[in-house]
Amino acid sequence: MKLMKKNIISLCFLSFSTVYANNLSNLSESQILANYDGVVGDAPKQETISNAGAAVEFTPNASQYYTYFAQSLSNGVYYEARLYARNNYLSSLPLVTVPVSGISNPWGYGVTAKLGYNFHISEDTEITPYIRINAYDNMNMGVVYADNLGNYINSQTYSYFVGGKLAFRATPKFTPYVDIFGGYQTNTLQGALPGGPIKIQSIDSNVNQWAVTYEIGIAGKLSEHISIIPYLQYITQQSQLDQNALNTINQGGLGVNPLTTTQQAYGLKLNVAW
Repeated sequence: MKLMKKNIISLCFLSFSTVYANNLSNLSESQILANYDGVVGDAPKQETISNAGAAVEFTPNASQYYTYFAQSLSNGVYYEARLYARNNYLSSLPLVTVPVSGISNPWGYGVTAKLGYNFHISEDTEITPYIRINAYDNMNMGVVYADNLGNYINSQTYSYFVGGKLAFRATPKFTPYVDIFGGYQTNTLQGALPGGPIKIQSIDSNVNQWAVTYEIGIAGKLSEHISIIPYLQYITQQSQLDQNALNTINQGGLGVNPLTTTQQAYGLKLNVAW
């Protein structure tokens, strides 16, 4: 009988210890998320935060969408992977002889990888320098095009960027940030314009660019796990064109703008953290 009472007491103590440990674990996770500012790439010092979510971006000639997974590890290392899709609804290729109903521009797809390190400057301020690599199909060049007359232009882009993000937690719910990244990218254009002013059965071109993106946004925490992040981008690109890109369409080229170009993009991101 004494042995049975001893076993019952031991079992109750073990159950209580397990429940208490679980409550401490849940409390610890809740405290970590309470200290997290809601910005992708940030994390409380010496803690790990995982993120997943989706975003939509609008530019004058396209809308693009991406999903992502990111982690900021307790040792400060940050990494992120993105999968992109882009609706190229407006092309800059000047084929005025094709009716709008005959135009069906291809969608673009791409991947992005980022690797950086999260520095805690103060309790409310974090800086994350990083490198970023993009691999895109039909994502970057405004001349991407296709119609029902057999005219088409496709693009392939590889980008090699360095950047940095500064985030300042203004309140427990709102954290504004600035993110600047830039570098070198190569674009390969391929296609055919049999319905153009000069019937071109095949055309190839290379456009190299120096590009910089300035992004400002603000993370608003809706709960411990969920934040919503509206942001604005200002993008500049300086292009180095070959002759096929530089020539106008009446000269058998693509008529790519040789000047430094700028554009704005508006984005909205939904972020889930744990």
